[in-house]
Amino acid sequence: MAKILVIEDDDALRNIVIQGLSDDHEVLATNNGFSGIELASAHLPDLVICDISMHGMDGYSVLTHLRSEEATAEISFIFLTAHGGREWMRRGMDLGADDYVTKPFNLIDLQQAVETRLSKKAFRDMQVDKKVSELRDSILTALPHELRTAIMVIEGYTHLLMDDLTHIGSEQMEMLQAIGDSTARMHRLAEKYLWYSRSQFLK
Repeated sequence: MAKILVIEDDDALRNIVIQGLSDDHEVLATNNGFSGIELASAHLPDLVICDISMHGMDGYSVLTHLRSEEATAEISFIFLTAHGGREWMRRGMDLGADDYVTKPFNLIDLQQAVETRLSKKAFRDMQVDKKVSELRDSILTALPHELRTAIMVIEGYTHLLMDDLTHIGSEQMEMLQAIGDSTARMHRLAEKYLWYSRSQFLK
């Protein structure tokens, strides 16, 4: 169930939108832009439906603020507007709006716009999750081998130094022993990590 925030100062219209969407979605609502920004920041909705012409703070200002904050910058945004002119639409799109629904509208048109936007968001989220998963798998594969290579170099030089003890004092010998012990622990850790990464690929 998606979370939708409705920002509309017309009480009757706001209630119509709430009723039309609440059967399938969780709907938050407010009558002004200031509290709309607060609700968006607090609840991080999947979609904001916002009127353009509102007292105090208009919809353009709401969108500009949301796009400027990292936490809310990617929230899908649909404008409700009684202005059908291209200049109004162009300004909103330039600010980052995803869609427009022109007043007066019927609920079916609004519901279709909402579902289209939510579907696009779901697809985008899926693509992001896929890339994150691919990056995770790449790290799981590469990191153990990189660790093992580095450990082998350290082990090799440590053994060479320990084999030639002619000019090494007791203090230096203790240091070399500590390096050797730490390297052995790192080696065991790398082996465990490699086993874990392989087990993940078998799931």
